[in-house]
Amino acid sequence: MSRCLITGANGFLGKHLVERLIQNGHDITLLIRNPKHPDKKKLIDRWNQEVDEVQRHGRNAAITVWNGDIGRSNLGLSRKCTVSDFHHIYHLAAVYDLGADETLTMNTNVKGTEHLLKKLDKDGFSGCLHFVSSVAVAGDFRGEFSERMFAEGQKHGHVYNHSKFESEKIVRENRSAQNGYEIRIYRPSAIVGHSKTGEMDRIDGPYYGLLLISALKKLIPSWMPVVAPKINTLMDMVPVDYVADAIYILSMMEPAELPDDLFCFHLTDPHAPTMTQATKMILKAADGPRMKFTYSTNWAKPYLKMMGRFSSLTGIDFVKNGLLNSLDIPLQTFDAMMPDVRFSAGETIRLLKKKGVVLPRFETYVAELWDYYNQNLNPDRNREERCESAFRGKVVLITGGSEGIGFASAKRCAAYGAKLILAARNTEKLNSALSKIAPIADKNGGSVEVFPCNISNLNECDALVDHILKQYGYVDILFNNAGLSIRRSISKSLDRFHDFQRTMQTNYFGPLRILLGLLPSMIQRKSGHILYSSTMGTLAPTPRFGAYAASKCAMDAVSDSLAAEFTDRNIYFTSIKFPMVRTGMLAPTNDFKDMPAASPEFAAQMFVDAVLKKPRKQMTGLGVTVGIANLLTPNMMTQVYNYFYKIWPDEKEDYPEMKLDRKIVKKVIPTTPI
Repeated sequence: MSRCLITGANGFLGKHLVERLIQNGHDITLLIRNPKHPDKKKLIDRWNQEVDEVQRHGRNAAITVWNGDIGRSNLGLSRKCTVSDFHHIYHLAAVYDLGADETLTMNTNVKGTEHLLKKLDKDGFSGCLHFVSSVAVAGDFRGEFSERMFAEGQKHGHVYNHSKFESEKIVRENRSAQNGYEIRIYRPSAIVGHSKTGEMDRIDGPYYGLLLISALKKLIPSWMPVVAPKINTLMDMVPVDYVADAIYILSMMEPAELPDDLFCFHLTDPHAPTMTQATKMILKAADGPRMKFTYSTNWAKPYLKMMGRFSSLTGIDFVKNGLLNSLDIPLQTFDAMMPDVRFSAGETIRLLKKKGVVLPRFETYVAELWDYYNQNLNPDRNREERCESAFRGKVVLITGGSEGIGFASAKRCAAYGAKLILAARNTEKLNSALSKIAPIADKNGGSVEVFPCNISNLNECDALVDHILKQYGYVDILFNNAGLSIRRSISKSLDRFHDFQRTMQTNYFGPLRILLGLLPSMIQRKSGHILYSSTMGTLAPTPRFGAYAASKCAMDAVSDSLAAEFTDRNIYFTSIKFPMVRTGMLAPTNDFKDMPAASPEFAAQMFVDAVLKKPRKQMTGLGVTVGIANLLTPNMMTQVYNYFYKIWPDEKEDYPEMKLDRKIVKKVIPTTPI
């Protein structure tokens, strides 16, 4: 029974390697930071159960846990924790996230490796160090990159690639110094899910391609053929079970079993599909549109090369960021790609084949990868988990939170564990809302408080802002929802200038006052999301809502201006174009009593979706249709709305010439759409 130490055991690959060591009866020590964390404790408990099962079958597996950190000197261990007695040390701990912070990546991957090597030298380790590197060390190398190659003059455009090169470099330097222990290096290509189950722990690397496939499925029906560019860049991917099997088998081989001076092993796919081939296979597995035709991109190469020269321009970054952010794909993902390199792994493949370990072809397990992603990782299916992440512990202010859209939205926030502040002018309704929402917040680890505030009173707006900044210091999410609606033809209110003053005061000046009061704390924290309750009526020339729509358009305009100013500072502005919603605001209008209207819960879902996706405008499909129609044919839309305005006049005796039209139209559309 060998004694083995593993760093990064709780990572995706580490978990699979630990299982193989347990099943083969090894004495394992896990170096884990904060092992009492609930998720890590659950994992360790599962491993201990597996150890018990193995021991019942006569093998002497064992697990010990060290609370350590490769980011600290001596690995954060006490002096009595020595590595001198281990036969094998597997170093897997690293930052693998392509979107991770550069400093964190370099400190963990490079400094962490340095700390480990110093510990081995200090304690007199004499076994074998197994270092998990990556094919990312090849960087921008062009051509075939073999297992015996390393520093070939390549450059690295992504911090992850650079960190893997630098960490492998210091391991190789340690090997050259002949410090008394053997070193073996493993370079897997992009690791994907299990070839039998598809199991994967997160979206990263090739899985961003599955996000694109998901987006494509929403836009194009499965029966429609797709024409796509022919891209010959190889998608070199290997399933995690193959990598874990390979590392275990290779690590247990005696030196005499290995070819002369072979200590670096490529765990790559010699039959890797091209990007176009892989996309075809994934689309088929996903029951998406079929890629029937492809076209050569050779003609575009000069233009792409020219665009590459301008890739460092801020404007190009803005365009790329906007496109990729809409798909939840980190911009750095493409910087990590290596389109011009092929990896040879002949020697490793022959060694593994002798031991019965053979890499399955991508087409044999692509369906399992898609099914697992679609059921467990697809953001559209994991909405609840994403909501939990978006709201838990966040400070959320909702104005108009005592009823209607605000109240329904507040219930959703409370269910996800937010720290809620509800503001409204009616204290009695506020307290009623508090009594209903407080149990939801308590049950889900959140909190809720109410603050009476009439947002048409700027002094009360200032008092609300002062309270929040003193109590919380900031707001993560501001939902300016409180408002005033007036439905009256302008021709009938020529002497009611105060209608315009009241709506502007409540729907524009009040919300703007709160926004400007909280914005400095968002600027300081470089984080924040401001949402505004707008209306679909601003997308078309809606009669009778002139005063109301004007006030909403004013807030839309200032939000547009702010968004353009702060889009690069992690502060987002969203205008939610709600359809007609069945709230107390609608009740006074008799014409709307029988009109189909959305529920407050539907509107709350629009709010939640807006928080998740952070769009500039959040609207329904009908809203998009109306907006596009008004943009392309404004004169026609004005005529249509004018026609409906006369079908449903303010007074019955108005527009007598429309009597016949009115009789016919009302049989088809019984209630007024305006």
